[in-house]
Amino acid sequence: MRARNLLCGVAAGSIALAADVKFAADKVHAENNAYAIFNSVHSAGRQWGSSVYHNGFALIPAAVPRGSVFYHAAATKDQPAGPELLYFEPEAAEAFGSDRVACHSGCTPPADLSAAAKAVPSPSDTRKYMHTYRNKRDLKLLLVDGMSAGNTNYGTLDTQNFVLLEGKQLDKEQSEYLHHAQELCKVVQPWGYDGLIRAEMGFEIVSCNVTGTFTQMKVKGIFSEPEKTGDSSMHVYQWARAASERYDGLGARLKLDFSSMVSGLFYPVNTTNPDPLHPEYKRLAATPLEDLRVIKNHVAEIGRARFQTFLIDWRYIVDTIVERFSDRLAAMADKNVGDLELVNEVETAAISYIDAEALESSTEGPANQADVIKQSIKDCMDHYLYPALPFSGRWNQADHMLYHSVITVMNDICTTFIKGWWDLDDDSDSHAGNIQLRAESKTQRVVLANIRSQVAQLYNRLGWTTWRKTRPCAVDETMFIAMWPYGAEEDYSNPGCRKRKELVKGRTGYWGFGNSDATVKASLSSLESEEL
Repeated sequence: MRARNLLCGVAAGSIALAADVKFAADKVHAENNAYAIFNSVHSAGRQWGSSVYHNGFALIPAAVPRGSVFYHAAATKDQPAGPELLYFEPEAAEAFGSDRVACHSGCTPPADLSAAAKAVPSPSDTRKYMHTYRNKRDLKLLLVDGMSAGNTNYGTLDTQNFVLLEGKQLDKEQSEYLHHAQELCKVVQPWGYDGLIRAEMGFEIVSCNVTGTFTQMKVKGIFSEPEKTGDSSMHVYQWARAASERYDGLGARLKLDFSSMVSGLFYPVNTTNPDPLHPEYKRLAATPLEDLRVIKNHVAEIGRARFQTFLIDWRYIVDTIVERFSDRLAAMADKNVGDLELVNEVETAAISYIDAEALESSTEGPANQADVIKQSIKDCMDHYLYPALPFSGRWNQADHMLYHSVITVMNDICTTFIKGWWDLDDDSDSHAGNIQLRAESKTQRVVLANIRSQVAQLYNRLGWTTWRKTRPCAVDETMFIAMWPYGAEEDYSNPGCRKRKELVKGRTGYWGFGNSDATVKASLSSLESEEL
């Protein structure tokens, strides 16, 4: 209880001081940076999102459960004391720990591995060892979001170099990656952290005390290039394949405490990129160090509280929103979507949050109907925040900032769908939600064009990482297997992508409901004959 009160006091104090301190977290900044903060929550600890938005701004307390397995490659069998790097995938450990790739110092991986192997005098002289470790207890780590292990000039290290290390120049005479890890541990260990977790091609842990927190389970010699039958030409592919299994996260191996998250985007940071060649990449490099020190001090306060609240699962909230609207928006934003399909998509997205009875009984004219629509937009905005709202009296600073970010994004989504549907309905013959498309209606065509424009703009503002993935099916299709009560024989024997027009009510043959194929053909024929 004392710990909870301590952290709540820190959060409350930070908010209370916002009016008195020039550089402070504030809901205004959370709202201005709402889309980036939303995407940060969605992408943290996920390989895909960390790669799309590789310049991160957030530091998030994390927990790794006891008994998780990690890998480390080294020139000796001895367990290192630390700081040292441990990897979630053996391919990454071997790559960064062997003479294949030593890119933490900014080198270029050898283009010809077989040529590199010929230069090796003998296997015994160059033997490397793969260590397998398990953690003795739950680990308290600090996740740095984005591609935070990437040694690049794009700004991937800004949060570590400018916030945590305060712009400290590292000694170039020492191993750069190891010295970097040592300096980071000097900062985060006194705050109660066991290290950091970062992304590259795969995820790594910067462990500040390997011997104290990990048990060495196994050590095996790594085959050198001359000892192998193959030519290692598939190494990068196999490493990438292993990393791709983490595109959607590390699962139960990583739990993030978003209620204790600190993001530079909560503050009035200057995100201008000083590199004129890449103005599209936001950075922290242009923000004065004395301002960034405010962010660092807040991270320290949370860490020294020596507990993590995990009060609100903001990842669940954000994921639910993306899962609900991602494919729908992709379909609506498709330049080939037909008018009827667009109306159906907008209507389905909107009317879940509209009270048909209240709208029908709005007898006081357009003003009263507008109030119903306004309430519907609010209900839509609040809907996905139901898991968080009952606990608002216990929110930390991060919860307040994330609330304002998420509610800003939801206001944009809900207004686009519900207002668009209402504009269509307003031009129809009734206000009962029965929208009739009329080819001769110039007003309706203008409304449809406006909806297309609004959806396209919303799509660009959101910038969701799901849209950067290669789709398994086209936007007018969905992956389908027979699921009661629907599905034809082929949907069970050969599941796959099915077009909108194929998935109709009569598609029930697999479950013994009659001649599904004939029903489907009749339904398809009817749909194809429709004209706007």
